[in-house]
Amino acid sequence: MVETSSSVVFDDPSYSQRFPITLATAEYRNTLLADVAYTVDLVLPKGEWFAGRVLVTFNLIAKPSQELFLDFRGVKIGEYCINGESVVHAEPARVFKDHRVLLPTAMLNVGGTNTVSMVFLTKYRYDSSGLHSFTDGRDG
Repeated sequence: MVETSSSVVFDDPSYSQRFPITLATAEYRNTLLADVAYTVDLVLPKGEWFAGRVLVTFNLIAKPSQELFLDFRGVKIGEYCINGESVVHAEPARVFKDHRVLLPTAMLNVGGTNTVSMVFLTKYRYDSSGLHSFTDGRDG
């Protein structure tokens, strides 16, 4: 974790490893969430890295009995907010780890609409698990 003047930046130390989501986890989240929508803005320069901003909205049907998280295989997140409040956690290393962005239950509106926003920085991938960038050698 690195703190900047405007927000906290969280790193996923396990970015290069694989952590697939299980069917049981997906089914569990399906029982709790409704009306899930994503808005994603990307900045796609040439090179090794790209960045963006994401806004996720959803209705939380019931109080979770397990931790909820967003799946994201990225390197860094920042300006992480839930329902307009910055996410600050007693254990920062748990906020973004193993391709999971923790959604602290205390910050969520049970029975109502929730918004999650963050900016991110990550690398182009060349293993079919994300975006990749390619420049044709013949015509640039």
